[in-house]
Amino acid sequence: MITVESAELWSQLKELLDKNIHGVSAAVAYVSDDSLVKFRKGDILVVNASDAAIAGGQTSAKILQEAYTSGVELYSCDSLHAKAIVFDHHAYIGSANISKNSQKALNELGLITDQPMVLSGVSQFIEEIKVLSVLIDECFIERILSIPVKDKTSNNIKGEKINIGKHSSWIISTHNASYPGEIKKVEDDGKSIFVPENAERYWFYIKKSHNKNFFDVAKIGDSVVIIERDHSSDNPQYVYRHLKIKKITMDGELKSYHFIRPDIYKVTWDNFKNMAERSGVKRLGTGRNTFRQVSDNQSLILFELWDH
Repeated sequence: MITVESAELWSQLKELLDKNIHGVSAAVAYVSDDSLVKFRKGDILVVNASDAAIAGGQTSAKILQEAYTSGVELYSCDSLHAKAIVFDHHAYIGSANISKNSQKALNELGLITDQPMVLSGVSQFIEEIKVLSVLIDECFIERILSIPVKDKTSNNIKGEKINIGKHSSWIISTHNASYPGEIKKVEDDGKSIFVPENAERYWFYIKKSHNKNFFDVAKIGDSVVIIERDHSSDNPQYVYRHLKIKKITMDGELKSYHFIRPDIYKVTWDNFKNMAERSGVKRLGTGRNTFRQVSDNQSLILFELWDH
């Protein structure tokens, strides 16, 4: 499971914390509020509790005192800028400090996953950053409690909530006949996309009648595995790995989907059929207009098999 959260980030983190049985390990640069995320006995927290961070109100000495009294293992690292938390079976990596400002005013973004390699990587990072940190003990707490905190002037920033839709992955095979709409609009949109070396622009269009599900659901950022055939043949030849939809051109009842297509991610049709079978994708369509939505798990396995 991999999700990218923004508007629901804090509710998701609170839910994971509430369900957590074993200790939480976290490295979060600044902690100044614990109304939603409160650390408990047995947890590990690495923060930036430098004099500057305390004086600026970025990290709260009072919050750290409460955490220390509760039995949280605390460390301070002046160079810490990461924001990462490891729960029992999930890891979070994102932009958000644990503060009211992050919760109420800023547009934050975070990835939450149960992928073992991510949990391992974040756990290793926290263990390594602990080595570079100072243990926060009673004397440390007493000292930072005595540091005057500057009044923080409100900047009146209020970010709008950003709702991130569920990622979708597709396997498609299309055949573009003459474009029946305003071709210049589509071409102009395509030209606005930067193309690196060894890649090319690619686009296709569909009508809603071709495939209502893809027409209604597919969005910028979704992954599309594209089956390509020679114009003179009905037989598929090559398949491109997980191209991201870069732009969508709306033209009446038509939608055009723009991609960057690098040859490095191209495999033969026979190789792709083998990978698809191993990833659990059955009954591959070979028609000229085929749209197949695949599960997150199938998409991930297919993606990883591509390089092996």
